[in-house]
Amino acid sequence: MSPPLLPAPPPVPVSAEVRLAYVLRHFYLAYPGAPMVSVGYAGLQPQVEIAEVGSAFFATNAPYPAPPQWREWQGQRVPFFFDDAPAAPLLFLQENQAFIAADIISAAFYLLSGWQEYFSSERDQHGRFPYAASVQKKYGFVALPVVNYYFDVLRAAVEHVSGQPLQPRHLRRHRF
Repeated sequence: MSPPLLPAPPPVPVSAEVRLAYVLRHFYLAYPGAPMVSVGYAGLQPQVEIAEVGSAFFATNAPYPAPPQWREWQGQRVPFFFDDAPAAPLLFLQENQAFIAADIISAAFYLLSGWQEYFSSERDQHGRFPYAASVQKKYGFVALPVVNYYFDVLRAAVEHVSGQPLQPRHLRRHRF
C-alpha cells in the first residue's frame, strides 16, 4: 500500500532578509565569538557584501536550482549554487569591506532548510524524499560539507572586516 500523497505546497516566497537571518543564525552558532559585522546584499552597504542571485528562485516552489558552479576554495573543489559570476574572484577584499561573488547565503539556506525535500514531489515507498533525487547525489558531493565551506568563505570575509580571527565552536566528544 502506498502512503497517501501530500498536497502540493503553495508557493512561499522567502525574502532575502529571511534567508540572511536564517543562515547568519547558523553561522554565529558555528562561530560563537564572531564579532557582529554587517553582512548583506548590495544596496544596504554592508561590510560583507554578498552577490544576490537566489531571490528569483526563492520566489517559487521549484525544488532544484540551476546547476552549481564548481570553484576552488582552500584547495578543495566546492559546488556553489546561485553563482552567476564564476570568472570573478570568489572573495574580493578591500579596506574595511569584503565582496563575495557567489550567493552563499541563498546556497546555504537551500541546503540547510531542506528546500529540495520539501518542494520535490519525489518520494520513496515510505513517503520519504529519496537520496537518488537529491542535488547531493546528482552533483556528487554527498561526503563534502558544502555549507561548512560556504561558512569558511564568510569567516574569511568577517575576519578581514573585523580584524579579528574567528574560532569555530568545538563540540566535546563524550564516551558512551
